[in-house]
Amino acid sequence: MKMATENFIFWINIAIAALLMLSMVFLSRNRNFERSVFENSINAFLFGLFLLFVARLVRVIEIAEETYPGVLSSWGVNTSSFLGDLVNISALALLPLFAICMLVSVMLAKDAFDHV
Repeated sequence: MKMATENFIFWINIAIAALLMLSMVFLSRNRNFERSVFENSINAFLFGLFLLFVARLVRVIEIAEETYPGVLSSWGVNTSSFLGDLVNISALALLPLFAICMLVSVMLAKDAFDHV
């Protein structure tokens, strides 16, 4: 039962990463077609989504190593030496930067609404 739960969580994290990538692609295409006063807010939001995407990829690598031990090492990638560091960087740097980008995005959008 534990293996099925870990496998389910692994695929949910992959789906989240894919949806984040699609969101970034659609937002960047929308930004290219529609220039407005909200462009700075959208740029901050896109950067925040990118940071969340990178943090999610680190989580996918961590879960892949736990769920399927040896899969990444069979491709020639030695994750044992730097996986813990990646998780720490994700938790201590990427996620707080994501929160700051979202806050800046909302503040820029609020200022843009005041000028409309």
